[in-house]
Amino acid sequence: MTDIIQKATIGNEELRIVLDIEPESPREWDNLGIMVCWHDRYVLGDKHEFEDPKKFTDYMKEHLMLMLPLYLYDHSGLCISTKRDYPFNCQWDSMQIGFIYVTYEKMKREGISKKGTPTMEEKAKAIEMLRQEVKTYNQYLTGQVYGYVIVKHATCNMNEDHEETIDSCFGFYDIEGIYEHIDDKWKTVTLEDVQR
Repeated sequence: MTDIIQKATIGNEELRIVLDIEPESPREWDNLGIMVCWHDRYVLGDKHEFEDPKKFTDYMKEHLMLMLPLYLYDHSGLCISTKRDYPFNCQWDSMQIGFIYVTYEKMKREGISKKGTPTMEEKAKAIEMLRQEVKTYNQYLTGQVYGYVIVKHATCNMNEDHEETIDSCFGFYDIEGIYEHIDDKWKTVTLEDVQR
């Protein structure tokens, strides 16, 4: 059974907020940026054709782009960030593993910039979008993806408790997003934390 992190009860029904143990990688989505990563133990980011950073540097010289560095913190789990602050500045457990980038051409194709060379405001918007993609990918790597299950409890003629799943959905990157999908009656209840 999936780890229950919060729950609430109304009558014989129970709402359970759970960890999504098999989430889809957000790198499978339609993303603006491309993550190019190199690591000898992990396959991270997007599939790419650059066998090493030098090949990517050659590609960079031929294309105008925005790019941010990617740092990995590898200590009892993996975390990824575009910023080199703690813990991504640890000299033993962190390192730069690649970049996330978007070409000016793709920015124009996606409607972020109106001309070939983006304005400062358009660049700022694209950089914020790249950072959000990395934040979402970090949530995926660290297991911060959620779902909900609503079960109905019933006692059978043998006086045993049984539960039937009446609704469920997974793949939420924040718990607040769950409230957009559940019945209104659950939106006013107080969730209690479950000791794990």
